Amino acid sequence: MRLLGYLLGACVVLAIARMAVLALAIALLLAVAAGMLARPKETLGLVLLMFAGCMIQSYPLLCLVIIGVAAIVSALARNREGPS
Repeated sequence: MRLLGYLLGACVVLAIARMAVLALAIALLLAVAAGMLARPKETLGLVLLMFAGCMIQSYPLLCLVIIGVAAIVSALARNREGPS
């Protein structure tokens, strides 16, 4: 019986922790929405930076290839314009 009480208490604590995490996620979404209203350019930049960080963490080789291709295309575009 004592073990059952401990398990039930642990379930209650985990449910409270889950609700706290959900409340923090909702607060973050509201903060992003308020940021989009107040400073949309900066907020969108922050969201894209977070997305890029997640992509680099999840797919590092693919991101390195994309960055390398973008650098090559940029260098070729500069050379086509001619000397300045």
